[in-house]
Amino acid sequence: MRKTFFLLLLTSISTSLFTAAPVVHVCLAELYLKQCRPTYTKKDKEAFMIGTLFPDIRYLARIDRKKTHSESVTLKNVIQADNPFTAGKLFHSYVDEQRIKIVQKANIWDHLKNIPGHPGRSSNFSKDSFLKIIEDELYYNTLDAHHTMATLKSCHKEEETFTIPYYTIRAWHRNLRSYFRQSPLALLKKRIRTKRGYFEWSPARVKECYHLMKSYTQDEKVISYVKKLRASFERMLVTP
Repeated sequence: MRKTFFLLLLTSISTSLFTAAPVVHVCLAELYLKQCRPTYTKKDKEAFMIGTLFPDIRYLARIDRKKTHSESVTLKNVIQADNPFTAGKLFHSYVDEQRIKIVQKANIWDHLKNIPGHPGRSSNFSKDSFLKIIEDELYYNTLDAHHTMATLKSCHKEEETFTIPYYTIRAWHRNLRSYFRQSPLALLKKRIRTKRGYFEWSPARVKECYHLMKSYTQDEKVISYVKKLRASFERMLVTP
């Protein structure tokens, strides 16, 4: 199940420009809670966090994106949601839509070179896929991973209102906890140490991607972009 999850996760990262990766979603959700919902109770915060990670369950449940994602979401929509879980779910879509605008404005794709390609897909597509993994790597150390994993041990009642089976929801939580245990670079480094490939990647390609990703996480322009990504959300997350 864990291997299947990571395959689905990589698919989710590389099949849509309109999505951020899990670590970024959690870090920006924490920023929202701090700036827009400081009076939320512990239970409210947990429900919000589970809600903001919920939409991408569609890859595990194999359902259409429109069933778990909303379009043209505003911050006001998030704040006026009926409950914390729904607010978190809406915030997920808000982050996806705002992130791609920030990426395009920063013109960061043109800075990325020698990115492993995807046959038949545009260069921006593969570059954005790689960029999302870099974002998660650079945000990982700012994440309270243990708290996030603890939050994911429970399933809130709001989720039971969806037509997704409860066991699928539990599997989604379980596999997300596995993802948050280590950063993307740590995962690839482990594969190098054991001289193992990673899905369609050969051991040599894993090593190539590891070093390429590591170089970009130390690149001043990339670091500056990632800082601007957070700064942009800090400016946007002002209660209407």
